[in-house]
Amino acid sequence: MYKNKFFHFIMAFFISSVVWSCSDDNDDNSNNVNNVNNINNLNNTNNTNNTNNLNNTNNTNNLNNTNNTNDATCIPNPNGYECTNCIDDDGDGMIDGMDPGCISSEDRLEGSFETDIPGDDTNTDIQDCWFDGNSGTGDDGCAVHICCILDECPEEFTNDYVPSECETAITQDCVDNCEPYVVPGCDCFGCCTICEGTDCYDVFIGSPRISPDCDQDSISDPELCPSCTPVTDCGAPCDPDNCILCPGQTIDDLPEHCTDSNCPDNQTTCTVTDECPDTEYCATGCCIPIPNVE
Repeated sequence: MYKNKFFHFIMAFFISSVVWSCSDDNDDNSNNVNNVNNINNLNNTNNTNNTNNLNNTNNTNNLNNTNNTNDATCIPNPNGYECTNCIDDDGDGMIDGMDPGCISSEDRLEGSFETDIPGDDTNTDIQDCWFDGNSGTGDDGCAVHICCILDECPEEFTNDYVPSECETAITQDCVDNCEPYVVPGCDCFGCCTICEGTDCYDVFIGSPRISPDCDQDSISDPELCPSCTPVTDCGAPCDPDNCILCPGQTIDDLPEHCTDSNCPDNQTTCTVTDECPDTEYCATGCCIPIPNVE
């Protein structure tokens, strides 16, 4: 009888020792894929507290995250202009070249379709290239009457408007000199398809002097932002169905089949200007040549 009790005691002690030993080994198991507190496991796919996880695709500090507005590759231009300072100056969630208010590399105002470039923004009835930083007429071979572009011709510009001249107004010199600098979504003269998410409007931004109150917040108001028909012979149309962003859009606004954005004419895609060659800048997700660079 006493031998029986002693045998049972020995067996119980032996089993408890084995269980304790296995539990201790489990605590040291650095390959445990379910260990949510393991901060050193580089292969832990379920580790919610993994501070060293090099493959974490949800890491908000990931330098390759194209939606990261704090992307470390954005380096402010020393000129200090709003469209090159890596800051969302107008609070619309879009920075610099991705903001529809920034239409050239030297644009100084992010929250307005005006550029504030000396000598720019002077067009009224005759339209020159809007995207070269000096939109006054004379140097690009472009001379298109504003009523060839606007859906409704302002009465003050009707006297010198000859509708038949619209068909021949765009010369090859105009196309060659202007089209390379046009941001996706616009024609050469400032008729642009500007969007708020999936709601898009063709609005004329190419003459701030006749529509000074037109900005991103008023694109749906034709009284403030005149509607227009883009000129097809000179421009860079956007195409959301084929993953080409319009001004005001991000990749999240494109159809589900678009896993990335595209650019017209084989331009390089970008999120910030530093991803473009030195002779180009980033606008609407595409690298655009900087005008007048030799």
